[in-house]
Amino acid sequence: MLKRPLFMPVIAFVILLTFQPIAAQSSTPKITWTQVSQERTASVGISPDGKQIIFGSSATKQLTVMDWQTKKVVWQVSQYIDTVSTSNWSPDGKYIATLSGGSIYIYEVATGHHVSQIESSLNAYEDLLGLLTGSASLGFGYTDLKWNADGGQLAVMVYGYILICNLPSGTITTVVDLVGLPLPNDLHTYLSWFDWSPDGSKFAAFHYKIDDKGQVPFPLDIVMGFWDKNGYLLPDKSLSSEPCVPDGQEIFNGFASPVGEDIAWAPDNKTVVVIVDTIGGNLHSTICTLQSDGKLLVKELSDPIGGEIHWSSDQKWLFGMDTGCDLFITDVANNYTTNIEHFAETCDSTSSNWSQNGQQVVIGGGDGLWVGTVQFP
Repeated sequence: MLKRPLFMPVIAFVILLTFQPIAAQSSTPKITWTQVSQERTASVGISPDGKQIIFGSSATKQLTVMDWQTKKVVWQVSQYIDTVSTSNWSPDGKYIATLSGGSIYIYEVATGHHVSQIESSLNAYEDLLGLLTGSASLGFGYTDLKWNADGGQLAVMVYGYILICNLPSGTITTVVDLVGLPLPNDLHTYLSWFDWSPDGSKFAAFHYKIDDKGQVPFPLDIVMGFWDKNGYLLPDKSLSSEPCVPDGQEIFNGFASPVGEDIAWAPDNKTVVVIVDTIGGNLHSTICTLQSDGKLLVKELSDPIGGEIHWSSDQKWLFGMDTGCDLFITDVANNYTTNIEHFAETCDSTSSNWSQNGQQVVIGGGDGLWVGTVQFP
């Protein structure tokens, strides 16, 4: 009888020790928000170390680099800014590439000077491709850009082509045709998004399904394609009846808008998250994993993730931005369960970017500019 009261607390202590790690693993990252500006901003980006931010103003037509903690301006340049502008820092921290109004701009981070030889080289190809496809008058131009891991190469999307150029010379090394049809063909103009695997070995992009005769059937069927670093389309060897892009025929109705929402490679170089918005306004999110034999596994998420997608460096978390004041934080290990992080009471966010170290996120929009500092569990 004397042993029972002593034994029960021991059991309780063991249970407490057993369940504490499980509870810790199920917690979500915590984000502390700082509002840097209340002015309308677009084309936001953040340096690899998370210390500096870049943002544009459609009112002043200025692009600004700032130390966000001290709010000290490093440099400003004049540039046309629209609400869908984007800015990406090179991983080595030396360059910033921006897209706005279908045009591309490259800046040296240290000085804010244009790297004119890169812009000239890319624009020469843009003019050629626009002329060949008959799309030059439509003015779509550049729609997406990605850096390779060391910052020595830049890949840009223009008229449904991916152009890869070396820095700082601006020499074009590879041209990837995502449509694969003879020119002229205006279907090139409606493909806008892609991503580059972290190891630089593959590209993932939306494209049109082509029949056995090499023609694009109507209604258009949108699929995910994977290309090697030399621009060759890899064969589709899906292990699942589900496509990597769900409800493909509903995504694209005529020539009204670009295809898809976002594509993001995971750090393992074989997993891709794909976000699409169907005609009915419903978001679909899928995880597509390339196996070592080239076959594809597909998993559709029950909790869709919206907007621009980013993986954490350890691949445990997915972050997506809503068009309002919310971030989607998805726990990969917990069957991709998604939680919502609310960062402001009123906002009209249009663009976001994560630092390479994963510790900071910057969000810009109609009601201001925010920087969040992330603490992982």
